[in-house]
Amino acid sequence: MSPNLLDSNRPKSRIRRLSPSDLPILREETPELTPMIVGMLGGIASGKSTVAHIFGDLRGVVIDADEIAGSVLQEEAVRKRVRDELGAEVLGPDGLVDRGAVSRIVFDDPSRLEALNGIIHPPVGRIIDARIQDLKGSDIAVLDIPLLLESPYADRPHLFVFVEATEERRTDRAQRNRGWSAGEVARREKRQALLDEKRERADLIIKNNGSIEELRDEVAGTWRRIEDKFVFRVRIDEGDLGIEKLRQEWAHRFDRFEGPTGDGASEHGMNEQTNESKEG
Repeated sequence: MSPNLLDSNRPKSRIRRLSPSDLPILREETPELTPMIVGMLGGIASGKSTVAHIFGDLRGVVIDADEIAGSVLQEEAVRKRVRDELGAEVLGPDGLVDRGAVSRIVFDDPSRLEALNGIIHPPVGRIIDARIQDLKGSDIAVLDIPLLLESPYADRPHLFVFVEATEERRTDRAQRNRGWSAGEVARREKRQALLDEKRERADLIIKNNGSIEELRDEVAGTWRRIEDKFVFRVRIDEGDLGIEKLRQEWAHRFDRFEGPTGDGASEHGMNEQTNESKEG
């Protein structure tokens, strides 16, 4: 389980409205908020990237490692190294790297996969690190990284979201969207962490077995819970000044955290059972 932001034994506080006499304190002592990082988990073709980008539509800052890797692969110096390592057949008619050809070459050849990773991972890692470093304190970032739990970023998320889809759905998506054969999903997943292990690490679960409209509704509900957790963490760690700073930076969204008497962030979702991964 990821670091628990919702320890029910931690003290809770009420948030009062700030008065004009507090403004000098705000200017001098407003705490430095720290961004919240959400890690995406799920099986192949479960829809992790789709969910991550819906989070992006809802104000999340998406860090998409696959998208970054695609850009890095087309840099001239990287393209040359990949061609020298894997052969000219990895280049398409336009002279750019054909990622499908690369995947076919390296998947069953561990030595070539290791060589490719040695070329791609360092620049991709530097870009991911820079984007994390550039996050604002009020940001909620979404890490969409393949094999996240096996990567150097496994300990970065404050919480994990698992995208769940049936094997039948995932196989169908892989065939339609990636042109894979019927058994390819199962074959590739043998080399990854078990789905049960990923699910067990999750704090929140999103089911993706229906339409895109149904998925958007479920993602929006999950995003509200993530925002609740962020507000709760700020309230515990930073107190009144932290909440006021977050309110200023989330001015267009923060009203929903105000109760009818204006005395604080909503505790909706904060006292749920700790092991939220047991929920459906």
